[in-house]
Amino acid sequence: MSDTNKEFTLKRAQNAVLSRDFVLASRLFKTILKSEPNNIDVLSQLGSTYVRSGDDEKALEVYKRIVQIDNMNFNALNNLGGIYRRLKKYEESIMVLERALATGANPNEIYYNMGHTYKLMGNYDDAADCFVTVIEENPNDVLAYNHLGSIQASRGEHAKALQTYTRALQIDKNHPILHYNSALSYLSLGKKEEAKLSFENALRTRPGWVEAMVDYADLLIGMNKNKEAQDLLSQAQRLNAEDINILNALGKLNLKRKDYEMAEQNYQAVLAKNGEDYRALTGMALVYEKQRKLLDSQMLFEKLENFDNENDDIVLQHSRVLLKLNELEKAYTRINKICQNSPKNCDALNLLSQYYIHTKDELRKNGCFKRIHDTDPKYINHLLDCAEVYIDLGNFSSGEVLLTQYLTTRRNDTEALSIMASLCEASQNYSTALQIYRRIFELEPQNVKILETINRLSQNISFSDTTEPLPEYLNPLYAQDDFDEDFEEEFFETKKVVYVPVK
Repeated sequence: MSDTNKEFTLKRAQNAVLSRDFVLASRLFKTILKSEPNNIDVLSQLGSTYVRSGDDEKALEVYKRIVQIDNMNFNALNNLGGIYRRLKKYEESIMVLERALATGANPNEIYYNMGHTYKLMGNYDDAADCFVTVIEENPNDVLAYNHLGSIQASRGEHAKALQTYTRALQIDKNHPILHYNSALSYLSLGKKEEAKLSFENALRTRPGWVEAMVDYADLLIGMNKNKEAQDLLSQAQRLNAEDINILNALGKLNLKRKDYEMAEQNYQAVLAKNGEDYRALTGMALVYEKQRKLLDSQMLFEKLENFDNENDDIVLQHSRVLLKLNELEKAYTRINKICQNSPKNCDALNLLSQYYIHTKDELRKNGCFKRIHDTDPKYINHLLDCAEVYIDLGNFSSGEVLLTQYLTTRRNDTEALSIMASLCEASQNYSTALQIYRRIFELEPQNVKILETINRLSQNISFSDTTEPLPEYLNPLYAQDDFDEDFEEEFFETKKVVYVPVK
């Protein structure tokens, strides 16, 4: 090929790259290489074209060819490191990047790439060292800070990660990924308000970021801010109606709202796209449980447990359904195994308490209560859950005692309030029931079913005939959802609960 033809062909190939016609570009580069097979410049451009087109396998062969010609070619070695990483050939990636480092060219770039590879390998110590080196060389490298922070978060060092993200945000206060990762670390530390602010900043700097919108909505659901979560998820759906993460989040929201029909529709929509979606299967199992379709729920939990029998959360949820099906010994085997492996797992101790209620072993139940309190005094879910078990078994008085204790500290829990209202109705204490339903409607003004119940009761009773005092947990002066540690300490001292070894 003459120099003139070569120059013309090279220019055409480069223009094709610019116009993203990678097929034409690669063909033209290869035309030149037929006459000049060792032209490193053209080979490099061909390799780059394959990378841009997403064909890493072909790019790999091109850069290998360059290294055969020039074993110290920094550009080729560096690119090979990235290609091996994307192909998940991490050991090969590290080997060629170490060779690239030995060339002495652009060490910061190599340390960055090596850090990225080590991170994907799960070798967090070496990865962190690489990014620290990058930061020492360039203290304003925001992406290096982000990688270092995410490594610290992966180690469970969320406080350190937040310090790293904060330092990076001082350099670039509008970096959405830094705000997003900060939100995740705040969540891991239980700092919901700080996480909420970080999510808001992430979406302020990157509007329409669906992943962040879904995670933020999940936080809002956990904070009982269901209206805000609904608005956010509706917005996300308008951006990507087919996103299964959005559908899963909507399922969770509707499950929380007790709109089980809609939750089922959400999860079925996910399963129509991916029949093995773990979150949707779990959600469906929970929906069936709430609908009292216990055999359907049990079948799904069994399937999920077969997927991953090391997942304690699934095993415990399965055990809860088994208890409701009166499969007591099957449930006990699962629960007790987790209690033995994780003696401070309050969720497991909670279920063990429920097992002892079923077997009428009050002494051991009280022992579980004591272990829960000693482990985490702020954990009071067992009061509500065990209250429901007592009520299901027809022991209304014991159920009401635990329910009242729970509501004294969690006055805004609408599920607990609904159960108490139903108990009041069953005992013909209609005036208190009506007051409780009205309190629920204050907390959930969109709850049409509660409004219907209020209207029904209002037509049948008169408050003028009652002199019953308002329960403390309905007193608006105390209408808050915080934890009363003094109450909890007093409760356990009064009961003088003694620990009894489990069965």
